[in-house]
Amino acid sequence: MTLEELNLLKDEQSKMEQKRIELQENLKDYFDIIPFALAGETIMNISEQLINERNLTEQKYKQEDVNSKINQIKMELERQRVEERLVFDTNVRDFYESQIVKLIKKHFFSDIPDVPNNFEVLHDFSNSETNEFNQLVNTIKHSFKETFARSNTEYSYLKNELDSIRRKIRDAEKVPKMNILLKCD
Repeated sequence: MTLEELNLLKDEQSKMEQKRIELQENLKDYFDIIPFALAGETIMNISEQLINERNLTEQKYKQEDVNSKINQIKMELERQRVEERLVFDTNVRDFYESQIVKLIKKHFFSDIPDVPNNFEVLHDFSNSETNEFNQLVNTIKHSFKETFARSNTEYSYLKNELDSIRRKIRDAEKVPKMNILLKCD
């Protein structure tokens, strides 16, 4: 092997070593995700809980808005009743108030479900935390397995190629020493 070929091999070794380091760093990033991927069912349960919590929060705001409007209507009706000096039996008044509330919800806010009283908020993530978690879930669902396998295969191949180049360099560097030893004998 000529000195020029040896230098080319060393340059290729250097480039491959840099590539190996980059791949190793990528694999380390995936090693952080592996425990989450292994806990797939738990992760999916958390994801579902976060969706329910977000929906609950949105429903609460909408429900509060609906209740506010209903209270405004009830107050206006009460004002009108007082101005008209009408007197109703309390059972009749309660009946009509409850019917008005039901009908307003039915005809104007039917798309807003009532908030369940027994729903428990477990995580209370902020929007950014929820987005980060959803990004992790999407990574695991859509690209983790294929990308990790591809990177791992590429890393193994590169490592084997690098070992082969190292052997060639080591063998090439041994040859002159052996020639010197043989000439001395």
